[in-house]
Amino acid sequence: MYLQGKPQIDIEREVRKVIKRYGVQLSNKQLRELMPKSMWTLYRATMLALVNSFGVDGRKAYERIQTAQALVQGKRIATVIQDGVEMPLLGQRQGIPNGIYAKEYMQKVNDVYVSLAKEDATDPDDFSGRNSMRNRAEMEVRNDYHQSEIQGLKDKGARLVVCSAHADCSDRCFKWQGRVYSLDGTSGKTPDGQEYIPLETATDIYYTTKAGKTYKNGLLGFNCRHRLYEYVPGMGIPKVSKAEQRKENKINTKQREMERNIREWRMREDLNRAAGNKTAQAEAQRKAADAYARYKKFSLENGRAYYPDRVKI
Repeated sequence: MYLQGKPQIDIEREVRKVIKRYGVQLSNKQLRELMPKSMWTLYRATMLALVNSFGVDGRKAYERIQTAQALVQGKRIATVIQDGVEMPLLGQRQGIPNGIYAKEYMQKVNDVYVSLAKEDATDPDDFSGRNSMRNRAEMEVRNDYHQSEIQGLKDKGARLVVCSAHADCSDRCFKWQGRVYSLDGTSGKTPDGQEYIPLETATDIYYTTKAGKTYKNGLLGFNCRHRLYEYVPGMGIPKVSKAEQRKENKINTKQREMERNIREWRMREDLNRAAGNKTAQAEAQRKAADAYARYKKFSLENGRAYYPDRVKI
């Protein structure tokens, strides 16, 4: 809509419609409350970047981009139709007098697109601005699952549970995994000699953000992937060394980096599609596909799952 030269009031109206439409589909209360503010903040930041870079009139920006592309590629300046809107490519009128300047202008366009492609909707509760809503959503969904899991174990009459162990767990959870816990607040020893403590000892560790928001951040906290199982005397409980944990966490970090890279290329593909820059769109599409193939290969070679949902935009 910006590239079509639509008034900002019309753009904002459509943004609000999209936010409302998808917000009502969220079953998690926390996400329903946070998502509108998060997405609106991202919209405002995006519009500010576009206006600061290209001006208030998005239609003129589109014409400049198209003209620059035509000059760089040696194409004839013509008239095109974008989403039903006629957009004349007038190089001189739009301030792109020659091919040299056109190359500089297209570099500027690319720089802006790279910047926009790296932007994520952020968690409004995170004062630092580092946590994304994507991460917050995973945290809330996992927290809901953990609470349901604990209640289900209690409902079936389980008194003792054991926490799963995995090599790539966080430092926060490392000392708590692979241990036995009680669901009734008691401590003691199992018949086969396993010590147990109340589950709350491991879970009820609190963290307060700079914004003053307080969360439980112990076992089963932020993005924790551990699970609880009813304890059975004599059952085997796997152990993980600190060295193995460090090695596996490096794989985790690499996966998240590769996921961010794929999302950036896919966003650049969409941005160039909107601007009618077919050459850059095709390049971004190829780079995204190559990055996704490397991500899958790396994950499988290291015995890890890969997550198509994490690389969607």
